[in-house]
Amino acid sequence: MLLFKNVTIFIALFFLSGCGFQKVYGTGQKDNISELSKIIIGPISDRNGQILRNNLLFALNTKSKKLKPLYILNLKLSDTTSSLAFSEKSFATRANLRIRAEFTLSRLEDKKSLYSGKSNMTVSFNILKNEYATIAVKKDAMARGLLGISKNIHSQLGVYFMRIQN
Repeated sequence: MLLFKNVTIFIALFFLSGCGFQKVYGTGQKDNISELSKIIIGPISDRNGQILRNNLLFALNTKSKKLKPLYILNLKLSDTTSSLAFSEKSFATRANLRIRAEFTLSRLEDKKSLYSGKSNMTVSFNILKNEYATIAVKKDAMARGLLGISKNIHSQLGVYFMRIQN
């Protein structure tokens, strides 16, 4: 039984190596992580924009050394809230927060747009009787959504740089 399990794992790894599977952020001919570290992020309006910008700075600049910036990432952020569940008295008890980010990666030297994309995230939160508690829960939902959007943008940019290098 153990031999069969080991043979199965070996065969699976053999087929994965033959299909062209590569690590997105792994070391190859050119390191994607160093390319991502060359991106500066343009200012984003309001507090939620600052939180998203900080999340992206943390995700993109994983190396401690500063590299000369070659690209700029500009973002537009928007959000909407919609009620989901209602109590017997017709008061909302749950809501969805939809966050949308549109971004464009441009070269700094000639401002040429290289890649643009969108990232959407929907997070839910409870609407509580205490107004302060609802505000705190909505703020937490926004932070979770912005973290998800930053991870999604990071992944999209990583795939973009991997494609142009191959």
